[in-house]
Amino acid sequence: MPKYLFQLGHCPNISYAEIMAVHDRLRGHLTSIEMDQDIAIAKSDDITNIQSFCDELGGTIRAARILFTKPPEPSIKDVLTPDYLLDVFDSAHIIEQLRERSKRPIFGISIFGELPQNFSKKQAYSLLHETADLLKEKLKEKEVSSRFVLPDPKGASLCLTGAQVKNNKLIEEGMEIGVRLNQVMGITIAESVWLQDYEDYSKRDYGRPGRDAHSGMLPPKLARILINLARTIDTETVLDPFCGSGGIITEAGMMGLKSTGFDKSQKAVDDSINNWEWLQSNTDNATGRVRALAGDARQLHTLCSPLFFDSCATEPYLGPPMSKPLDPQRFGIISNELIPLYIRALGEIRTVVKPGARVVFVIPRFRLKDNDSFANLRMLSEIKLLGYHILDPLADFEPIKGRTPLVYSRPGQVVQREIFVLQA
Repeated sequence: MPKYLFQLGHCPNISYAEIMAVHDRLRGHLTSIEMDQDIAIAKSDDITNIQSFCDELGGTIRAARILFTKPPEPSIKDVLTPDYLLDVFDSAHIIEQLRERSKRPIFGISIFGELPQNFSKKQAYSLLHETADLLKEKLKEKEVSSRFVLPDPKGASLCLTGAQVKNNKLIEEGMEIGVRLNQVMGITIAESVWLQDYEDYSKRDYGRPGRDAHSGMLPPKLARILINLARTIDTETVLDPFCGSGGIITEAGMMGLKSTGFDKSQKAVDDSINNWEWLQSNTDNATGRVRALAGDARQLHTLCSPLFFDSCATEPYLGPPMSKPLDPQRFGIISNELIPLYIRALGEIRTVVKPGARVVFVIPRFRLKDNDSFANLRMLSEIKLLGYHILDPLADFEPIKGRTPLVYSRPGQVVQREIFVLQA
C-alpha cells in the first residue's frame, strides 16, 4: 500500500492531533499513521482519499506520495553531495516520471522537515541547486528540455512556497520533488500530491469585512483545527459561546455544520453575521447554517435548550493585549480575572452540550519576566470537578491526568494558546 508524507504546520503536535481526530472520524482513509518530528506518515490505497482527507485539515501544509527511501548512512551529512542525491532520484525513477508528464517538464525541489545536525541552510540550498542542474542535464541527454524552480535562498524555509507550486502547476503538470533528510530514517523522496489552499485561507482571514482585534482575530486555519478536535462522526451542531467576529462559527459553516455563536458585544455579533454573509457571496463551500446571537457565556442555560449541542469549540477572552512579559503580580491579577470567567463558562457549557460531547477550550498562558518561562492558569482541579475528562489528543483521546500537550505559539509571543480537549 502506498505511503504518504504530511508536512505539518508550525506547531506540529497540534497538526498531528488534528490528523488523528479527522482519522477517527473518516475511517478507512488512512492507516498506520505515525509522527516523526514535524512530519506525519500514513498509508492509503487511494490518492483521492488522501486529497479529500487533507481538504478537511487546517494544520497540514502538503501531502506527498513517497517514491523511494534509501536506508540511513553512518553520517548522512557526509554523503550528501549532488551526485549522491541524483543517484537517489534515479532509484525513485524521477527522470522517467518527468518525461511522462510533459515534453518540456518543469520540476521543483523542496526539503521537508529539519536538516541533519551540522548541515547548514546554505549548504542545503547549494545541494538543491546543484542537484537540480544535474537533473536538468540528465534530461537534456535524453533530448528532454526542462526547467526548474527552487526555494528562495533568503526565505525562512527550504520548501517551495505555495505560490511557486501553484503558479508553475507542479502538482497538475510538473513535479515537486520532496526530499526528507533524516539520520535515523534515511533519505526519503516524495512527490507532492496535495497543497493547502493558502489563497483561500488568506482571503478568509484578511478579506473578511468584520475583522476586529477587539472582537476576535482567530485565524481560519486554527478555527478549523479547533473544530476538528471537537468534532466526531456524529457531530452536526457546534457551539461557540465566545464567538467574537465569528471565526469558529463561520469556519464550521464552511465545513457544512450547523453552528451557533454567542457574544456579549452586539458589534461582535453583527461582525459574525456580516462575515458569514460575505462568505456565502464569495465562496462555494459555505453550505452550513450559522447563527450569531447576543448573549453572555455565563448564562448559557438561559439562552439554549439543555443538552442540545453535539460539540463546543471556543476561544474565550484571553485577557488584555500585552507586548511585554508579565511580572508575578500582574500575572496574579489577570489570573484572578480569567479563571472565574472560564470556570463559570465551562459549567454553563456542560449544561447545553450532550453527554460525552467534546469541548475544545483555549486557555492562555503568559510569558514571565526574568526567567523567560510561561505561567499556566491553575484550574485543572476545577475543570475536573465540573465533571469533565481532560483528553490527550495525541493518544486516541484517552483521559490524562496532567495538562494538554497542545500549545499554539509563535516565536516571541507573550501570550500563547493552550488547547484543552475535554469530554463532557
